Amino acid sequence: MNFPIRTALTALLALLGSQAFAQITLYPQEGWRGRPVSVSRSIRDLSRIGFDNRASSVVVEHGRWEA
Repeated sequence: MNFPIRTALTALLALLGSQAFAQITLYPQEGWRGRPVSVSRSIRDLSRIGFDNRASSVVVEHGRWEA
């Protein structure tokens, strides 16, 4: 296999593999209280999972997240 293609495929597989292990847990109250919601994929709109303006505590289990 061509070196640039093999390198690109390796990077893509590494990226996909790291996303599979990414997880964040959101809590509606401070101090990790309330009913938690765990997320393992990118979500543009938290209102779809009931956390529009309610997430007050967060635990990042794996991966990198941006809010």
